[in-house]
Amino acid sequence: MKAIGNRVCVSSATTGTGTLTLGSVITGFQSFTAAGIASGTEVSYVIEDVTAWEIGTGVFTSPSTLTRVVLESSNADALLNLSGASKVFLSLNKADLETIITTTKLHSSLKAEESDLFLERKDPGIIIPFYIYPNNPYSDAVCLRLFAALREYAVPAIIIVNPTNGPGTVVDGNYTAFIRLAKAAGAVVVGYVSTDYAVADAEDVTADITTWTELYPEIDGIFLDEQPYDVGPGNTGSAYVDLYKEYTDFAHALGLSPVIANAGSAPQQAWFDTKTADITVVHENTTWPNLVSNWVGGNVDYDASRRAILVYNQATLDPQKIREALRYVRWVYVTHDNLTGGLLNPWDELPAYLEKELIALRDGHIWDAMAIEVLTDTSNITLDLGITINARVTLAGNRTLTNPLNATTVGQSGFIEVIQDATGSRTLAYGSNWYFPNSTPPVLSTAANAVDLLSYLVISPTRIVVSLMPDIGQ
Repeated sequence: MKAIGNRVCVSSATTGTGTLTLGSVITGFQSFTAAGIASGTEVSYVIEDVTAWEIGTGVFTSPSTLTRVVLESSNADALLNLSGASKVFLSLNKADLETIITTTKLHSSLKAEESDLFLERKDPGIIIPFYIYPNNPYSDAVCLRLFAALREYAVPAIIIVNPTNGPGTVVDGNYTAFIRLAKAAGAVVVGYVSTDYAVADAEDVTADITTWTELYPEIDGIFLDEQPYDVGPGNTGSAYVDLYKEYTDFAHALGLSPVIANAGSAPQQAWFDTKTADITVVHENTTWPNLVSNWVGGNVDYDASRRAILVYNQATLDPQKIREALRYVRWVYVTHDNLTGGLLNPWDELPAYLEKELIALRDGHIWDAMAIEVLTDTSNITLDLGITINARVTLAGNRTLTNPLNATTVGQSGFIEVIQDATGSRTLAYGSNWYFPNSTPPVLSTAANAVDLLSYLVISPTRIVVSLMPDIGQ
């Protein structure tokens, strides 16, 4: 890797085509040594000799020599025959820049792939806007509660930190420690950057992203707040979509992943098509998203792992709401906190029910699997134990419960709710893989609309034990 220094320009009295002897510093500039160029380091240089010029690479040897390998020159790309009155300065050349661009693109691509791998995990996770000052996170009660909960429940977690509406201008040791401790507890930590709905100057946004890496090098990714709904000015073109894609690529090139964009509501499909972020917050509100109207505009066309929701002002936790949301998103955060207070910040407290929320996220898919599957009433009723645990069927005639499919998980248990129709007296026969106490198949209740419960336990793929709880009521 070639060295580079700022404002390096010196004179040289060297003549001919040999190694340069570096002379005095040109007024307003500095020497190789003053710019931090170490002896034995390769550099890219430019020589100006009156109107002639030479671009090349060479090795600087302290205190005052520089070898010459020409890349281009006004002398048909050969070494200049120097006059003894030349200037030498450091400058990246075209090949250097192409190498940087190629390396940056590769790094960005690798980071994008790393984000994809991170998102391939399908476990539900929590995304926490931790807009709370971590006052000595080694002893602060709020921080310790958070770290303990993350370790206890082992739910994938992303934590957003926000020192001063961004990274600030100086290192805060408490944030440095918090980031380290949160990562040690298993969380991914991302830094807040405001984009003001595409109004913020792009240079300010990229400067904030860069500053995160400089002040807090252990930060994992970036949280781009305030992504606009429109794809461009007047909701035409794609200027805004392209801009946020550039922000994400820029962050990836700096080694930051994941990049999360907060749209606050369901964005248009172009935002997903262009992959303007690794994860997009598609709902931020005091109410839960409507399971029909909030998932239009391209949301359902893409993997749920790329979507998140933030719900605040919820006095109590409703695990069922979490389970419903997990059909469409992977990342969820619910809090009792609200917009009261001077800062109007609903993210300045941890949820009163944080531990229960983590349990609901950890067990969300388990409880989804426990949902009762309504079976089709046909003459032969077949239960697929690979996708169903609990089931319900209403009998409209005499039926046979055939041998179940995919009874491969020894120890799996569940129930089948069997309901008589308005006529009643429907019977149920059983396939040969169903086994019963005393080898006697159970007899269903006969009353109209009667409800019986068949409990089962998988002993082996061909031996499923069943017992009957008769007439449990309608």
